Amino acid sequence: MNVKKTFLILIFASLMIATFSTSAFSIASWTAQNVNIPYVSVNATAGYWAGVSIHNESSSMMTVNLFLTDSTGATVATSNCNNIDAGGSITDLLDNFFNTTIPTGRYTLNIESNGASSNRFSATLFMGNTGESNPGFAFQSFRSENFESSYFFFCVMPI
Repeated sequence: MNVKKTFLILIFASLMIATFSTSAFSIASWTAQNVNIPYVSVNATAGYWAGVSIHNESSSMMTVNLFLTDSTGATVATSNCNNIDAGGSITDLLDNFFNTTIPTGRYTLNIESNGASSNRFSATLFMGNTGESNPGFAFQSFRSENFESSYFFFCVMPI
């Protein structure tokens, strides 16, 4: 992509953001998909770790965003613009999805799509303990549900 096209895209994106952030314009909401996983426990010191696998059930590429919140509802970490091919999956530890070490604690993981409500996905949470005390492994699967979204993430889509 040449410099002129890149500059025009940046100008357009800036104008869109400025327009959406003013109170004179309201953003229409739309129905998208999300998975809310209410219990994710992390304690690296004791050997506890967690990860997630997200499977795109649709026939088109999808983008998902991950939000990790603590028991007060405060956002601890976000991971935006995770592209998943049609029928494909992405799988990793939470530390890798969020590109940071998750502090010890209990969290809620919310995964949201930017796409249409017909583009369903499923997620499997897996947690394990590789520490010396009570080693083990467990997993639980979830299927996305409709939710009303009123924000949009600008993501770079692969060609």
